[in-house]
Order: sequence, then structure tokens, then C-alpha cells
Amino acid sequence: MRINSHIKYITFFVLTFVCFRTFAQDYKHTIIPKLGAYSINTSNQSTSERSGTSRCLFDGYCNHPEAPVALTIDTDAKKVFSVEYEWHLKYGMTVGGDIVNFDNNYTSSTYNNRSGTIETTVFIGNFKKYFSISNSFQPFIGVGLGIAYAQFSGPLTGNAVGIAAQAKLGAIYKIGRYSIYGEYHYLYANHVNSSHAESEGDISGSVDLTGDGYFLGLAVSF
Repeated sequence: MRINSHIKYITFFVLTFVCFRTFAQDYKHTIIPKLGAYSINTSNQSTSERSGTSRCLFDGYCNHPEAPVALTIDTDAKKVFSVEYEWHLKYGMTVGGDIVNFDNNYTSSTYNNRSGTIETTVFIGNFKKYFSISNSFQPFIGVGLGIAYAQFSGPLTGNAVGIAAQAKLGAIYKIGRYSIYGEYHYLYANHVNSSHAESEGDISGSVDLTGDGYFLGLAVSF
């Protein structure tokens, strides 16, 4: 009877371990909605705008008049949030992508200190590596590459786009299929440019939206 009892306990623990491992490995995808704070590095900037109608000698040979514009950008962004997707590979590695959104107010001395907003959305692909310190706590590092899309309103209008890259580090604390997620990331978006302004008043130069941010979120795996 004692031997049978021990066998039952051993069998129970073995099956529990196997089922737990199988259940844990079934999680191949993770969605991470995040709220955060983001700050750009450079406040005083200069760009340019389309200052008149295009004059074309022949089709494709056009002169687009430009005028310089001074900007003072509020470094602390508003409406900062992100949604990230991860696809889990082996050895703690993941691939996926981030959509990051933030708004920065600006004023322009060129326009008698009138104010406006730069709304930025970053689409970026990520590669991350998690390190299993314990079953629950896992720090990570990651890198990403993508594009930053900025939309101007106020005295300046129009859109601008440029290459973006990021480095991030952080940690998760796992509770079943859920995880508390925290990260720091550095975003490089040095040359967000609009070289094809369609009408007078549209931005035709570039802005620097490089900066760093902190995010906190709740990850859900499935």
C-alpha cells in the first residue's frame, strides 16, 4: 500500500510537470498594450515650408519655393501609448512589432509664436531576447527598425516620414498567461522629412523626434 501510494504521488507530480510544460509552451503569441512617457532630445529646431506655388519649366522640372521656419517643440510628449506583438521563438527569443504614438506641441517664432501639434506614429519591427532568471521574472533586451510618420497641424501642415530605430530593455513578471511588463526604450528618429509638400504652408523640411521613453503594460499570451 505504501509503495502504491508513493507511485501515485510520483505519477501525479510527473503528469503535473508535463502538463505545465506543455501548457506553458502552447503560448506562441503575446499582445502588450502599454502606456508611457516619452521625451524628445531637441527642443529648438528649424525646418522649412512650401512658401509658394511650384513653377515648372517642363513636366518633372519644377521649382518648389521654400522658406525657413523656427520651431520650439515641447520635449515632453502627450498621449503616449504603444501596442506590441511578439511571436515566440526558441531560447527566449521573439520577433514582432511595435506601434508607438505620441504628440508634441510646438510654437513657431516665424508665426508670432502660434502653436500647433506634431502627432507621431512609429511602426517598428523588433527582435528581443528574454533571460529566465526565474519562472516568473524575466529581463529582456531588444532592437528594432522601422519608420516614423509625423502629421503637423497648426501654422505648419502636412506630413513627414523617416527611418526609425530603437533599442529597449526591461523585464516582465509572469502570472500565468498574463505578465506585468515594464521597459525603457531609446528611439532614433533623427531625420523625419517631407520633401514633397503639395501646397503652400506644408512642411517641406525635416524634424528630429529622437528621444527616450518609459512604458508600463499588461501582456497577454495565447
